[in-house]
Amino acid sequence: MCGICGIFYRDIEKSVENSVLRKMADTIIHRGPDEEGYYIQDNVGLAIRRLKIIDLDTGSQPITDVNNRYTIVLNGEIYNYQELRKELVNVGYTFKTKSDTEVILYAYIHWGKTCLLKFNGMFAIAIFDRKNRSLFLARDRMGIKPLFYTQTKDFFLFGSEIKCILQHPGIERNIDRKGLYSHFMMNYIPGNYTLFQNINSIPPGYYCQVTTTSLSMVQYWKIIPTCDRTINFISAKQQFMELFQDSVRLRLRSDVPLGVFLSGGVDSSSITAVASRLNSTPIHSFSVGFEEKSFDESRYSRLVSKHLGTEHHHMIVKPDILDIIPKLINHLEEPTADSSAIPVYYLSEFTRQFVTVALSGDGADELAGGYETYTADYLARMLRWIPRPIINTFANMGKFIPISFDKYSFSMKLNRFFRGIQKDPFYTHFLWRAIWYPDEMPFLLPDEPYSIEQQLLNEYHSHFEKYQTADLLSKALYTDSTYYLPSDMLIKIDRMSMANSLEVRVPFLDHRLVEFFFRIPSKFKLNHLKNKKYLIKQAMVSHLPQEILKRPKAGFNTPISLWFLNELKPLMSDLLSSTKTKSIPFVNWQYVQKAWNEHQKKIADNGYKLWSVLIFILWYRRFIEGKHVSV
Repeated sequence: MCGICGIFYRDIEKSVENSVLRKMADTIIHRGPDEEGYYIQDNVGLAIRRLKIIDLDTGSQPITDVNNRYTIVLNGEIYNYQELRKELVNVGYTFKTKSDTEVILYAYIHWGKTCLLKFNGMFAIAIFDRKNRSLFLARDRMGIKPLFYTQTKDFFLFGSEIKCILQHPGIERNIDRKGLYSHFMMNYIPGNYTLFQNINSIPPGYYCQVTTTSLSMVQYWKIIPTCDRTINFISAKQQFMELFQDSVRLRLRSDVPLGVFLSGGVDSSSITAVASRLNSTPIHSFSVGFEEKSFDESRYSRLVSKHLGTEHHHMIVKPDILDIIPKLINHLEEPTADSSAIPVYYLSEFTRQFVTVALSGDGADELAGGYETYTADYLARMLRWIPRPIINTFANMGKFIPISFDKYSFSMKLNRFFRGIQKDPFYTHFLWRAIWYPDEMPFLLPDEPYSIEQQLLNEYHSHFEKYQTADLLSKALYTDSTYYLPSDMLIKIDRMSMANSLEVRVPFLDHRLVEFFFRIPSKFKLNHLKNKKYLIKQAMVSHLPQEILKRPKAGFNTPISLWFLNELKPLMSDLLSSTKTKSIPFVNWQYVQKAWNEHQKKIADNGYKLWSVLIFILWYRRFIEGKHVSV
């Protein structure tokens, strides 16, 4: 695992400045504290910060081929590199290292761009072709590893994080209005745009070809829901176990200590069970919890650890929230306002004290139907034909339910559910993850054209309905796997783990498993509306305790609403009354103050909304104004 960046000047006579390239690389030293490497030739410069995982002695980067034509830098891992290396040796290639990076380089030379379809892993690749004076960049299928870029008529810049790009003197720091709307309405920024104007990401499953005169973006892989109705459940369960075990097996390859994140949920427990069977010694497992009872899952992680015989490490987090917020802002630069980044940061920091690589259960919910939202989508569709006055009566009754700041409170669920009833299915699904609702956005961002909101909703609608013959669950899973997963969940796990120089691998996002889950019938995933992740649970019956398989979905959340009543109250109160905050454009600060007052009076739980505002204020100071953030 590493961090990469680079400069490509369109004028071949203009030389890359060594000092600028080094400054870009220095911003991502946390991604690779073990080693640095640079390649500069005339108008091209490549840089890497390396975290040593594979081939500790000879795997330094950049790597240049034997003919001195191609030079590569890589962020990530190719897990099947040993098998590919054998293929290449058999056709005459020789290797100087034992690294996966060199395998990728010669795979590209031998198979061209189609080599990407042979890779099983998470990666962001940059290869410079000295002969053609061109740059090739590629990102893994699911977007596990980030890769950002910007271009002008004079240059093309890229980096594993946006802060690399911001170091170049030719970059202006301006807000992207579409990104701004997305941040508040969705909590994340989907697609290939960011909150920075003219700074984009290479989308998952795409490669990019850059020359002195052009840039082309090509999709080399995509998810296609097909639903093979001829497959029976027993066969599907067997296929899943074979693919899942092989995915975990490949991701156990490492030359440094390795462990697993173990929350006690089905996903992390399943990975731990398979990893324990494949490992010759007890595997290290890690979990964190909070003192607030509804946010602590330590009982379940200990139960799984005892059942599987792992060497378990658990920590109760007593977060110094004022200390961690500046760290979050610095690392979540797109940004994302997902408050669960806080426990992921602490878990990564804790885990890194023992190992350098950890396996995580991310992706299973989006593939196998693990969220309550999927059940709610079906219930909402079933209730579409009930007369609106009756729906309104029940919705009004819900207003008398006391506001609770517990994790996933009933009042919050009920409010979101009634908002989505009798709407189009895509809109119902959208509202489940909305932070500031669409009807609130014109008040929050009054100066922004309404067309931006409509554009975002239309894009979401088109995405949801891309495969019109697919059933409702498949549409929701496809949308979450290609929208929410890469733009929120994977950003969070990458930034928080790499902030602590920890490599995190996600076995459920092996592309073979992804294709498998979009091939099997929906009833194998959501069975009778209540049995979520049905196939995974049935496949793990003989491996995990029944209490784990039957427990409801919990999630990795934080008591953010309670914090705004306590630890975060002075900070947020000061920020909202500050003239510096009120001078930040775009936002209606009186409307935000109203939400703050409602929260303090416990009239409404506005915790997530206020968190999105807090993140934006501090992000603006750090990345637009360029000031050090201290709270």
